[in-house]
Amino acid sequence: MCGRFTLRMSARQIAEFFQLMRELVEWNEPRFNIAPTQSVLAVRQLPAGREPALLRWGLIPSWAKDVSQAAKCINARGEELANNRVFRTPFRRSRCLIVADGFYEWDKTNPKKKVPIRFSLSDDSLFAFAGLADRWCGPTGEVIESCSIITTEPNALVQPTHNRMPVILHPADYDRWLNPLNQEVAALQPLLVPFPADAMRAERVSDAINNAKNDVDPCLPVAAESPRSRVRSLFDGDDI
Repeated sequence: MCGRFTLRMSARQIAEFFQLMRELVEWNEPRFNIAPTQSVLAVRQLPAGREPALLRWGLIPSWAKDVSQAAKCINARGEELANNRVFRTPFRRSRCLIVADGFYEWDKTNPKKKVPIRFSLSDDSLFAFAGLADRWCGPTGEVIESCSIITTEPNALVQPTHNRMPVILHPADYDRWLNPLNQEVAALQPLLVPFPADAMRAERVSDAINNAKNDVDPCLPVAAESPRSRVRSLFDGDDI
């Protein structure tokens, strides 16, 4: 699943890592608990290059009558995209990268206490979830650009905690994923696989992340680490 995630890096670091045409100055503070319906930082492909964009997390189909479906569309099951009426058109025509540096899930071994776990890359670097975007125009002229994070089966690291994980794309596949001319499902589907477990790490973190309103630095791993490791988020939503 993917229900919350983190992004602590600066706009400049993000622009350099993803080779963006410009920095997104609106993204100027670290985020430790990004939740559904909030703005997330995405990367899209334009003819001139990659551009940053703020998208609402929870995809609203262009054909929807209202925004009520967004809460159900924070995640999209990678195995079902081609046949899902909400996601099949964005899958072919409006894919994006959703920028992150960590995500969280809860270990529910103890039914009385959910234990938050942070998952990140082994070097704690930036990465990108495979995302889908859509543009909704309301009856009063309101325009909302929104997105969903694609999920897949878990790798060996995530599997003991949850039966799904977000699709993390390899940088070498960014161009292939973002290319709007690439609309062949057969060419895109192989990208939607679990990220290698040996390139990731997991760590127990503070229970403070259990409250979605806590978007503050003190949410540290239980085992003391450097300030760079201060992140938090959740993955507690339903896939469609």
